[in-house]
Amino acid sequence: MSDANLSASINPLQSPPKRTHKAEGTYVKRGIGRQVHREVEAMEFVRQRTSIPIPSVLEVNVNEKDASPSSWFSMSAIPGSPLTDAWPSMND
Repeated sequence: MSDANLSASINPLQSPPKRTHKAEGTYVKRGIGRQVHREVEAMEFVRQRTSIPIPSVLEVNVNEKDASPSSWFSMSAIPGSPLTDAWPSMND
């Protein structure tokens, strides 16, 4: 890819995606420290109290002092489609 094509494809003002594929069967979700921390806690709460399938949290990196989306956690993939992909085709 040429430098011109590379610079045209990167928008420094655009936030990185919140969910990205890390490796086969693993995803990484990024966010602000406190939000990441709460999401990991919520996933554990749901796993312990319901039969809803929840991905396993594999790693957590939370930076509570940084207001940018520099915190992240990795999780296992589970069968099915992510809600963000399925939502547009759902009916009321």
